[in-house]
Amino acid sequence: MVFPNWLCFLVLIKVVCEAYEIPKVKFEAFSPSGFKVTLPADPKDSFFAFHGKVNQEIRVIEEGDFFGEIKTPTDGYFVYNNPKLRLNLGDEVNYWIYIQHDFLGYRQDNRTWRVTELLSKEPDNCKASKSTVTGRVSVCSGATVFQDKFDGVVLDNNKWLVEQYIPDDPDYEFVTYQKDDTVVKVQNNNLVIQPKLLSNKDIQASMLDLTNGCTRTESKRARCKSKMYLLQNPVISGRIVSKTFFSYVDVEIRAKVPSGEWMYPEMYLEDENYNRLVIAYTRGNKVLTGNDGTDIGGSLLFGGPMLGFSEPAKSSKLRSTRQTEPFSNKFHVYRLRWTPDRIDLYINGAKFGTLDASSIKSSFTQNPPAQARLVLGIGVGGINDFPDDFMSGSVPKPWRNRNSLQVKSFYESRNQWLPSWNTGGQLQVDYVRIKSI
Repeated sequence: MVFPNWLCFLVLIKVVCEAYEIPKVKFEAFSPSGFKVTLPADPKDSFFAFHGKVNQEIRVIEEGDFFGEIKTPTDGYFVYNNPKLRLNLGDEVNYWIYIQHDFLGYRQDNRTWRVTELLSKEPDNCKASKSTVTGRVSVCSGATVFQDKFDGVVLDNNKWLVEQYIPDDPDYEFVTYQKDDTVVKVQNNNLVIQPKLLSNKDIQASMLDLTNGCTRTESKRARCKSKMYLLQNPVISGRIVSKTFFSYVDVEIRAKVPSGEWMYPEMYLEDENYNRLVIAYTRGNKVLTGNDGTDIGGSLLFGGPMLGFSEPAKSSKLRSTRQTEPFSNKFHVYRLRWTPDRIDLYINGAKFGTLDASSIKSSFTQNPPAQARLVLGIGVGGINDFPDDFMSGSVPKPWRNRNSLQVKSFYESRNQWLPSWNTGGQLQVDYVRIKSI
C-alpha cells in the first residue's frame, strides 16, 4: 500500500498547536445508500482527509475501507461524499481525520460515529433550494433536513438541547426550565413534556441555583440563579431546542397540545435574538372569556410571526382559526411554510393563514433571513399570555400581570387550576419533520 507524502511525514512528526482546534464534524447517512461528512473550513485550511471503516476498528493512519481527500472547500465547507456506501441504523463508523491549517497538520484518531437516522437521499436531479441548514453546504428542494419520530428510549441528544434556566423579561412565566427526566421524556413513541408543581417547602427554600448545566448566559431575558427577594417560580417545566438552525423551511409537527389551565404550548422557530415564527399557539384553558364574552381559550389557534412580546405588537401579524372544541382534545398536524415571499399556516392540511413577506418587518423577512432553531416546550402564566379580567370558566384569573405578587397569587390559587393539570397537563409530540422548500 502506498501512502501519500503528507501521511508519511505525519508518521514522523505530529504537529501540535494549542491555538487551533479542529471544528466539529457533521455526519449524514442516507437511505438506501449514501454517506456524507461535512467540516467547516477556515480561510487558513488547505487540506482535509477522512478515513473510515464500518463496524471494524481502524488503526492510526490506516487507509480504511473508504476515504476521501479534499483540497478545496466549497462554500466554506470541506465535504466528503460517498453515494454508494450503504449504512444501517446502529452501524458504527470508526474513523480518523486530518486537516492542514496554516501550513500545520492536525489529526483526530480513534473516533466513532453511530448511525441513529437514515435521511432521504438527495435525488440525482437535485433542484437547489433556497433553504439553509447549519452544517449543510447545499440543500435539494423538498429534502427532509430534520426529523424526529421520538421512537427511541430517550431523547436524541444529537438533535436536541434540553434547556435549563430561569426565564425573566419579557414574559416572566411562572416556571423554571430544567433538565428533569420526569418533566421531559420520550414515552410510547412520543415526546412528552409534563410540568410539575413544587411543594410549598421547595418554593420557600433557599435560592435556586441552576448554574451547573445552565443553557443561558445571565441576561435580561434569563438567569441561572433565582433572586433572594423573590418567591421561587413554583413550576418546573421543559423546553427543548434543536441543535440545527434553518431558514426558509417547511415545518410539520403532529402534536397534542396541553389542556392544563394557564398553560400554553411553545412550538415555534426562534432566532438568536429571540424573534419567533409561531407554528401553533393556543391556551390550555378550555374556555377563557373577557367582559364582552370573547372566548380566547383552547378552541382558538394562532400562528405566524410575533413582532413583539406584548400587545398590540405581539399578535399584530398572527393569524388565527377557531373550531368548536379545544385543540387539546386530540392530536393535530400543525404546519408552517416559510419562503422568501410568504408565510403559510396549516392545520390538518387546511390553510388558515397567509402573510406576504413584504408586509412584515422582521428578521425572518430580511435578506438574507435570520436562521432559526425549533423550540418545543410548555410555558405557564407570566405577564403577556393571559390578559387581566378574564374568566377561566366561572373562575377569575388569579393574578394581575403587573402586580409584584403575581407568582404568589397564582400559587395560592392552585386548588382551582391544578386538577386540570392532572388530566391534560402535557404536550405530546408524535413527530417533527422539517423539509427544504
